[in-house]
Parts: sequence; C-alpha cells; structure tokens
Amino acid sequence: MDGTCQLTRSQFVAIQFPIVDLRLLLSSDTGRLNRPSWPDPDLGREFLRGVGVIQPLVDINEPRAWRGQQSFIDASSLIRFPPAWHERSPLWIKPIYRRLLCMNTTWRAEIGVVTKWKPGVGPRTINALANKILELPLRISGHEKSVLDFDQLLTADLLSRTTSTSHASMSWWMSSGLPLLLIDELDTRRNKIVFSTIPIIARNRPVPTFVIRRREYHVEQARYIRGELSRTYHQLETLRLILRAWRIHRDTLNVRLVRDLLASELKRMSRRSRNSHLQPNLIGITAATVEFPTDDLAAMRKDLRQESKGLVRRLDEFTKVLENKNNSSSYTIQLGRLVVNSGDNFTFNDRAAGVFGRNSAVQGNSFVAGDNATVPSAELGSLLSAIAALKPELDPDSSNDIEVASAEIVEADDPSKIRTALQKIAGIATMAGTAGTAVIEAVKLLAASLEIGS
Repeated sequence: MDGTCQLTRSQFVAIQFPIVDLRLLLSSDTGRLNRPSWPDPDLGREFLRGVGVIQPLVDINEPRAWRGQQSFIDASSLIRFPPAWHERSPLWIKPIYRRLLCMNTTWRAEIGVVTKWKPGVGPRTINALANKILELPLRISGHEKSVLDFDQLLTADLLSRTTSTSHASMSWWMSSGLPLLLIDELDTRRNKIVFSTIPIIARNRPVPTFVIRRREYHVEQARYIRGELSRTYHQLETLRLILRAWRIHRDTLNVRLVRDLLASELKRMSRRSRNSHLQPNLIGITAATVEFPTDDLAAMRKDLRQESKGLVRRLDEFTKVLENKNNSSSYTIQLGRLVVNSGDNFTFNDRAAGVFGRNSAVQGNSFVAGDNATVPSAELGSLLSAIAALKPELDPDSSNDIEVASAEIVEADDPSKIRTALQKIAGIATMAGTAGTAVIEAVKLLAASLEIGS
C-alpha cells in the first residue's frame, strides 16, 4: 500500500506529541513543582494546575498503549478545537479524547479523532488525509496553531503550568519531538490486518506516519499494534531529544543525571524481547520512518567513554540496531498480544511461517498478518493476560524468566519448544502459590488445545 491508495470509509487517527522534561537533568533549581508526584501521583487528588485531576488509565478503553503507565490527565479543557473549525476542514472530524500522560522525565500528549471525508472532496488518499490532519487547528491558552506547529505552544504551556510562578524558566527546558500519526481504517475487503509506514513530508519536515487497515473484529489487534508503535516511537524520540540537548546544552546539563537516564532508557530498549515481540526489529521499523541522529550518538559515546563503560557498550549495541535497520532488507516484528492472530509475523520481502500464520506476507512497506496460526489465539491471549497479572507478584528474576518463556511460545514453531516453555511458566507459577493459579490453568488450556501436554 502507498500514499495514493484511496480512502473511502471512516478512519480513527491518533496524534501524539512526545515531550522530554530536561529540568530533571539540571543541577540548578528550576522551580519545577513537586506535585503531581510523578511517576506515581496520588490518583484522584493530585492535579495539573488549571487542567484537571489525575485519573487511573485503566478506565480508558482506547488505546492501551503505554506499558507501565497507570494514570492520565484529561486535556479536553487544555487542548481545544477553535470555533468554526468544522467549516474550515474538508474532513468531518469527531474528537474522541485529548489527554496527557507523564512518566517523570517524559510526557506524551495524545489526541484521538474519527474522521471521514466530506462529500465531493478529493483526492481521498492517505497522504491527503495525513496532510489535512497536520493542518487541523488546535488552541491552547488562547493561542492557535496547526497540529504540525502545535508542539512549541504545548511545551511552553506545560512548562508554565509545572513551574513555580515565582521562578523564571528557559524555553528549552521542555522539548517536543516530531508528532506521530497513527491512522486506523476499517476495510471490509480484507480478512487480514495490514500496517504500513507511509512517508509524509509536510513543509519540508518528515512526519512519521503508520497506517493500519483491518476488519471490524480486529479492533484489539489494531489497538495493540498502535500501542507498540507509539511506545517505541516515544522511546526513540526521547533518546533523540536527550542527544540534541546534550549537543547544544552540554555545559549546563548534569553529566551524572544524563548518564543515568540514558542508561535506563537504553537498558529498556536493548532487551531482545519485550511484551512478547522482538524489540530490535520493532525499533528498526519505527526508526525507518525518520532519520535518527547517529552522529549525536557517536559524539555522546566519545564524551561519556570515561564515565561508564557499560553505557558506552549499550550505545554501541543501539547503534548496531540502527545500522541493521539501514542495511537489512528484511525486518520482522512479533506482536504476541494479538487477540485473534496472537504472535503474528510481519515480514519485509519474505513469507511468514510457524505460529505467526503461513499466509503472512508483505509488499513494499506493508505488513500483512496471516489467518493460519498454529497457536490458538484465545488460549494464548488468556495465558499472556494471566502472566501480565502475575508478574508484579514475582521477584525480578522470575518475572524476567516468565517473560522470556512467554516470548519463546510466541516465537516457536516447534511443539517441543512450546512444551518446554509452558513447563517453565507452570513451574514459576507454581512457586508463586495461589497468585499463580490463573497462569497454571491457562497453561493447561493452551497445552490441551495444542494436544502436547504440559
């Protein structure tokens, strides 16, 4: 699929702005407010000044995106659509949500809308839709900008609301990356899910854009794909913004704080498997949508080579992931939490096999999930959900072991490997006592459905 493909039905579009709070990397007093107490605020009591109270994210159905994120702020009173904007747009647009999420150093602003072309408007292509969305006017604190130019207004407003009124602030202390567009369209002509990277250039700026096309009953799979892509993109932009700040404001930043934050971010991004998919491949796919500053990575490595050999090693590993993205003609992403086709394989220029569906394929930059999966989706989904609920009750080593074992089930096409992984999971769950009961039952159901025993 390319950007000229005609769109005739309604589309859900998620617009996301990644933001980094660089005040946490400074030694000097910045006047940053201590409340809300991120990353674990007091839900229902703490609030963002002039916006709203912090609410539990579990009450939101769309999307379940940010792993580890437990709270959000409804930003409907902060981010507004100006009067008469319906008449100014060739699209019929229905706002679904506007919200802010924060994980201490990083923020994310999310806007979700359902769109449909008005009669007589054309061409109705993906590129046209993306560009119209980027022109959508947004208003904050009396100021109005398009989506493409909204990031500076947003960061300035957030900086003001989270800084003591008696303290002066510097504009660069809060920095935003490029907006991300996730377009989700219903397509009744397909029995599979396809998601594609679409090159969008607006005012000489590349705008990362992913398009998902699916049937009505693939809503959970589409939600999962959006969540994984947005999470990975947010991590990449966080790293890019930190590297940029280091290049421009190195003399102002605290080296130890920068080092610790980089080590934490790179540790999460260097894991081979996370949430039952191969993370390096997902990073490669996401990084391919926008040029990553590898020169800044090299400069950071040189500056910190005496600070931490472990961090330098992680920088080298991450650089290799980006180099593989540039040099390899084949990328694979496992999405282990899909409800119908759990563990579907999405491959460039190749065929997919095993538990990921033998009908999976790709043309160009489109990823297609096949329908013929070896591992039953319902049983696998139940097992993965039970494991996710059990992990907080486990010690770090057991939590990591059970996650690796679940990834092995998703990735394996050999029944003996699946049986071994199920035995590992059952053993860990047994040691957890009553907390592991749901996992043990889910293991038995999956083993029975595969007729392999556990």
